Amino acid sequence: MRKYKEELVARLQNDSKAVMEDGVEFIVKPIPEIEKTSGMDPRMLKAAKEKIKNLPTEFSIDAFQLYGERYRPDKKNYDLTENTINTKQKLIQVNGHYINTFFYYPDNKEDMPIVLYIHGGAFMTGDHTQFENQCRFIAEKAQACVVFPEYRLAPENPFPAGIEDVSEILNWIYDHADELNGNKNKIVVAGDSAGASIANACALMDQEHKIRLLFEIYPCCDIDNSNNPKNPWDKNYYDIPEDEEKYIVGRMKRLDNSGKMMRELYLGKEKLENPYASIIYQKDLSDFPPVVTVVGEYDFLRFSTDIFTKRCVDYGKLRRTIRYQGCDHGFFDMIGVMPQAEDVILEMAKDIMNL
Repeated sequence: MRKYKEELVARLQNDSKAVMEDGVEFIVKPIPEIEKTSGMDPRMLKAAKEKIKNLPTEFSIDAFQLYGERYRPDKKNYDLTENTINTKQKLIQVNGHYINTFFYYPDNKEDMPIVLYIHGGAFMTGDHTQFENQCRFIAEKAQACVVFPEYRLAPENPFPAGIEDVSEILNWIYDHADELNGNKNKIVVAGDSAGASIANACALMDQEHKIRLLFEIYPCCDIDNSNNPKNPWDKNYYDIPEDEEKYIVGRMKRLDNSGKMMRELYLGKEKLENPYASIIYQKDLSDFPPVVTVVGEYDFLRFSTDIFTKRCVDYGKLRRTIRYQGCDHGFFDMIGVMPQAEDVILEMAKDIMNL
């Protein structure tokens, strides 16, 4: 079920262009509506106008409502699959505790690629109900087994609990690939936002090179974007139309507040410069797997993502990078609502099937 015409996805697939910036070739995807060529995607602009009414001015522990962040009925999405995708869940024991893990896979397939999908949510929110439709669609389009672990969340389980969980699930997948009808030599680790940060940390830990590809959707590459002494975030990095600045910057401000929340409730006393938390501080990427990065034009995290992408180029690790014009953070949450979310999965499937 789609809340848009399929022709919008066709435009995203067919009308992209290559743009060179600072030695990096970006695949730039247009706003799919032909009548709007700049500014925010109309769907994102509508959401921004609604959410700015309740935008907090500053983050504070006293005002923070964890349940309110975890329970988000506004994040609606839809199942786009046309074929049978099986679902099962399993408790996997790691390091003395269990991780509830979901599996999504097509019928009667063997030797499948395996996609370990790590959800975002500022290291504190998110679960399979928010990402089930994305996982099902990945499984269908990539003809892959998608594995979704409910890793431990902060603040109850701060850094590095989530990283440890996902790393152990990666090891489990590698050791049990045959049981999944999967190919242990075709393991992809994908994730959005904080999930992509965890993916990067797992890649740093992956000494046996089990990961064949990282697919990162608006990754959190620098938890401390605004206060990075070497590369401080700059609003002027973005080409923001004056009549939409209030809404675009308002959305960016929300992500800035989220960074403060992550520093306090996820990192705690851990150093901000730890590359397992912020990959931008990793000096050497020579042992990294190939990387695909995806980000929206107006995403607060685009600033640090572009820096990380350039570093991947410098080390010969970038497979490709995609920028969605008119989008900001979180559009992948809205599969069936945002055509760009569907397009991301079509692009991901291409990379997976070409392993």
